[in-house]
Amino acid sequence: DLEADRALFQAACDRDVAGGCTALAWLLPPGEDARAIAVMARGCALGSGESCYGLALANQQGRGVPKDDGRAARLFQEACERGAVDACLESAPILESGRGVPANPTLAALHYAKACDGKKGDACAGLAVMTALGQGVQKNYGDALRLFEKGCSLGSAIACTGLGETHKKGYGVAKN
Repeated sequence: DLEADRALFQAACDRDVAGGCTALAWLLPPGEDARAIAVMARGCALGSGESCYGLALANQQGRGVPKDDGRAARLFQEACERGAVDACLESAPILESGRGVPANPTLAALHYAKACDGKKGDACAGLAVMTALGQGVQKNYGDALRLFEKGCSLGSAIACTGLGETHKKGYGVAKN
C-alpha cells in the first residue's frame, strides 16, 4: 500500500533517517514538488547522496525550484562524494566544462572514474577521452583503450564508437 509506505518513510524522515527522506521524496505524488524538494533537502542535509542527487536534478531542470546550474553542479558533486553514482556521471562533464562552477578536469576525471567503477559505461567513455587527451589525468592511450573497452562492454554506444575510432587510428593498439 503506497500510502502506508509513505507514512512509514515520513516517520523515518521525521526521526532523521536520511534514507527515509530519500524514499519518501521519490514516492510523493505528482504535484507535490515543494514537499518533495523540502524532503530531499532534509535527506541531503542528513547525508543521503541520493537525496542530494534528486535535489541537484530539480535545480538543473527548474522543477519545484528556480533553475540554478551552479547550485545543481555543487549538489551533483556532493551527491557523488556521498556515493550516488548517477550523480558522478552528471557532475563529471559539468566539472570538465566548467558549467556553473569553475572547470576542474582533475575532479572531473575522478568523478568519471567513480561512475565508471559503478558500471556507468558512458562515464568510462568520458574518462577514456580525458585519458587519451591527457586532461585531468596522465595521457595514456593504452588506458584509454581499456576504458573504451569497459564502457563498450557495459553497453555504452559512445564507448563503442570511441573504441572503434581508437582501433581505426591506432591509438594504443595496432592500426586496423
